[in-house]
Amino acid sequence: MKVSLAALLMLAAAGCGSDSGSGSGDGGNGTGGDSFDVSTATLTDQPFCDTIDQETVATVLGISNSDVNLLVNREVGDKYEGPNDEGPPKTAEANLCSFGTSTKQFIVSVQPDATAKDVQSTVDDLSSLSGKGSSETCKPGDASPYGDPAGAFTCTSKPPTQRVRVVATGLVGNSKFYCSAILNEGAGPDFASAALDACRSTLESLAD
Repeated sequence: MKVSLAALLMLAAAGCGSDSGSGSGDGGNGTGGDSFDVSTATLTDQPFCDTIDQETVATVLGISNSDVNLLVNREVGDKYEGPNDEGPPKTAEANLCSFGTSTKQFIVSVQPDATAKDVQSTVDDLSSLSGKGSSETCKPGDASPYGDPAGAFTCTSKPPTQRVRVVATGLVGNSKFYCSAILNEGAGPDFASAALDACRSTLESLAD
């Protein structure tokens, strides 16, 4: 079972516009560099797709640099359709980029003028995905490199789907950072830590 790119982007869009999964949880990686202090950082409010390191994307997704395609380049104020193209177009609240292939994606967004409530809503949504009736089980990880409040999760879809989704989000200055690496056909044991490291380095690259 493959999940459409539109559906994944809707998850990311929802992620752009705690205790569980925040602070220093017990999973994942993502120890920031000594020279970067996320507590005092601010992020760019400008479109940034052309600044994302494609080698980082290729490495975390396990593909060659030549296979890293820019799938979506969305700016604040852009109109876009939902996954089912139903209802009026939505208005983007974040600058968002999606790279990769049809089955492997690396998604990054920055929502300017965000609040702690915006971030906490996403953290709460991810925390609730492990409940009964959910198609995913999400394990919280160390979210300290991604702001305050923040969340980091590794979400694994239940069989027969093999999708693995790693998400890091947090409030940095007055911007909401959201980063997700997704493999639709299974992942190795090091994928989560590599994805969180890629999200951390991407966050640092977007700092003003």
